[in-house]
Amino acid sequence: MQPTNFSNPDLYLLSGNISNTEDDSEIYRVKKTSFKNGGYEVDMRAVKRKKADPEDDKASAREKERDFNRKIGAARRDVRHRVKAFGCDRLVTLTRSPAEGAWSIDDWKRAVSRFIATLRRRGSRLQYVAVPQRHKSGQWHVHIAVNASIPVDVARSAWTAEAGSRSRVVITRHIRDDRLTRVAKIGSYITKTLDSDWLFFPTKAKRFWSSLGGETKKSCWYIRAASFRDALEKLAHQLRLDVQKIIACEECRIIYPNGHGIFLNYLPALERMTGPKRSK
Repeated sequence: MQPTNFSNPDLYLLSGNISNTEDDSEIYRVKKTSFKNGGYEVDMRAVKRKKADPEDDKASAREKERDFNRKIGAARRDVRHRVKAFGCDRLVTLTRSPAEGAWSIDDWKRAVSRFIATLRRRGSRLQYVAVPQRHKSGQWHVHIAVNASIPVDVARSAWTAEAGSRSRVVITRHIRDDRLTRVAKIGSYITKTLDSDWLFFPTKAKRFWSSLGGETKKSCWYIRAASFRDALEKLAHQLRLDVQKIIACEECRIIYPNGHGIFLNYLPALERMTGPKRSK
């Protein structure tokens, strides 16, 4: 069934103060991030109207935990958005032998910066996002998402000059996927250990390093809905997607527990999510 025209968004969009609603409908906040290389992310979450008492010790402890999780979430989101904004579809992994001596995070940062500079001098016009990752042994290695081709021999010689003869360089590219899908997979992969590695970073050290830029287009709005399903249908209507296909596309979305929201990673290549074209 073709949805009604979206010419009147006031039917279910809100603006301004949302705390004084008089009905029992749910309020959902929608955040959309679009990337110039194609695709977008949407995060829709139910808005909590009641706040915990700040004098409650348990509430205070929960707030500290939420603050910690927000910091990790923000870092993950920033890395993922930069990877998508740059269009990084290749992954370079740099390792170093413990026999060469221990390196601090600052040592790794300087070495990676010089490594990237060497690649650029040798002709690779790349943008990058680098994330250090701690191995179970306690040794660090670095994953670098890049958006340009790098000759393997050039990468190896450049990294050997920085990290010693026992160092290794591995360049990965999922050739079976289209470019935007590769970008999405890499963005997800290099952020997966940010939470477990967080406490091993110096307090003020940045959790990742990247090229300048990576601008994205962001927008935010609210939806009033009778239920999560209702909110999802209204969101799909606005984005011109098929709600049934969104639900079926498990690799493209995460539905939060208890119907509190949904995260959607939309790629143009995934036409199975797209709804029928609207007539002008």
